[in-house]
Amino acid sequence: MRNYKYESPFHIAAKNNALASLKFICGKSCFIEQLLKRDFEGNTPIHTAAKAGNVEILEWLCSFATKGFLEIQNDFGFTPI
Repeated sequence: MRNYKYESPFHIAAKNNALASLKFICGKSCFIEQLLKRDFEGNTPIHTAAKAGNVEILEWLCSFATKGFLEIQNDFGFTPI
């Protein structure tokens, strides 16, 4: 499921600081493949949370990710760091 910007529900929740929604979607597990999906600018949900400054969501998403997730570049060469 994606919107016109090719954002997944994970991107939208990360952008809008909706941690409760993310926890509801994931339950007790996280879908790692969802964390790798990119929007129309090549951003992953971790990029989106970092760009929006949503620290709580960023910490929660990073708890499921490895260091490699923080080194993924978007289409402009930026990483979440």
